[in-house]
This record gives sequence, structure tokens and C-alpha cells, in this order.
Amino acid sequence: MNLRVAYLWLLMSAFALSSCRETLIGVPDIDFPPRVVVGCFIDPSYDTLTATLSLSMPLYQEGNEEDFRGITDGIIVLEGVGMVDTFRYDPVRRHYRLPSTAVPILPDSSYTLRVYRLRSDTVLLGSARCTVPPRRSPMVEITAERDSSAPTPFYREFVNLVVRWPSQATPERYYRMLYGLKQRSATDSAISWINDAPGKPQVFTGTDATDGFIRVSDRFVFWGWGSPTVGRTTAIVCLQETDVHAFRYLNALNAQINQPPGPFQEGVLLYSNIEGGLGCFGASNTYFIESQDL
Repeated sequence: MNLRVAYLWLLMSAFALSSCRETLIGVPDIDFPPRVVVGCFIDPSYDTLTATLSLSMPLYQEGNEEDFRGITDGIIVLEGVGMVDTFRYDPVRRHYRLPSTAVPILPDSSYTLRVYRLRSDTVLLGSARCTVPPRRSPMVEITAERDSSAPTPFYREFVNLVVRWPSQATPERYYRMLYGLKQRSATDSAISWINDAPGKPQVFTGTDATDGFIRVSDRFVFWGWGSPTVGRTTAIVCLQETDVHAFRYLNALNAQINQPPGPFQEGVLLYSNIEGGLGCFGASNTYFIESQDL
């Protein structure tokens, strides 16, 4: 009798262990439905508005430029200031374009973006709304000077740059700031941005202020023409006052890019304000400020 009980116990144990055996699930088995991804930023200084439209990649699936799930025949509609028009897809640039004269972008005005199913203007896939910040001078101060005390190879010099502008805590204001060098000749001009690479410090709020000012300083290599008879070089700052949607998206993007490598890092989710989909529809006002000749 004891042998029969022992045998039965072994049989049940074997069945239980086999039923708990690990099962590996491959990537093709995880097939979450993709969602529409929209990207569009508007600004009164833009002569052409652009928008991107694609499908999200399923979870755990790697993507690259060749596998980009771009939607080429969607319908993207922009509405505001009593006007409405539709973006047109550009196959060369692989995004949608709309002349700013079709729906003028005005300070302190609200706009609605709607995305419809391919070749159908009745099934809404995603929508979002944003408001362009009012036009107001940010009162940016630039201090830029050449520093030849520590020459680099090839006898290049450094530029010491300090940028500051007053902050305002209430209501909260949001900024994106780029800086670089502007070079001019008798027939041409060009701008070389220094901090435009993804992940570099670009976005600020009043919480980043000290003694009432937001400050940014840098020291970088100067590669101007070096002769007043050939051309002139100035430091240039592009300051965009953004709405909260553009700020939260850009801030999350920087945080995601700056995550240190490793399997145990906490992920950073990108901000999205697209109802029914993913992505960002944001607005800004742009100001350019130049220094004296370097």
C-alpha cells in the first residue's frame, strides 16, 4: 500500500513539474496593434509647416530607417484663425508640407490638428490642440569674446559665451535655446549651431533660474574667417518660447537620450498629446539675437 501511495505521489509530482515548464515566447508571438504617430510643430516664423505621420512599432520589435512605417496617403488637417487646409505629402522629404499662408500661424492663437484614416476623411485616427505663445521680447543678453590664451591645434581660438534672460515663474514659461556662430561674407552667410545635437541642454523653465535669470555658458572652438576684409563672425542665439506640449516632449526626449547604458536603467516615456494616437503637436515663438563681431 505504501508503494502504491509513493508511486502515485511521484506521478503527480512529475505532472506538476512538467506543467510548470518554462515556455519561451518569440517576438512574432507579441503582436500589439500599431498606433498612429504624429509629429508637428508650428511657429509664426516658419514659411512652410511640416508634419510626420507613421505607425508605431510593435513592442520588442526593433526598427530602423529601412523599416520606417511611414504613412504616405494619410489626411492631416490643420484648423485655426477661421481657416482650414490639408497637408500634402512630399515623397522626396518623406513628410507632409503646408504653406504657412494656407493657415497663418499667429501669436496667442489656438490651432487644431486632425489625422484621418488613409484616403478617408470620416474616420478620425488622432487629434490635438495647441496655442502659440504671445509675442513678447525675452530680453536676451549675450556676452561673447574670443579667447586665444589656450590655442587649439591649427592655431584656432576659443569663444567664451554667456547667455542669460529673465525668468518668470507665474505663469510658467517654457524655452528652447540654441546657440552657435554666424559667418558672413560679401556674398553668403551660414550658421553653425553648437548645441543642436539631440540630448544636449536645450530646454528651460523658470525653475532653472538663479537670481531671477536663466543662464547658459559654454566655451567652444572658434573657426571664423579671422579677417574683417574677408568676412565677419558673430555669436548667435535662437531662443524659442514654446508651449507646454513642445517643452514636455523635448524635455522627455533629452532625458531619454541621456539615459546611461545598461539593462537596469529606468525607461523614460516620451510625452504625447495626440488623442487616439501618439506624438506631439506643439507651438513656439522664435527670436534671434546676435552679439557684436568677434
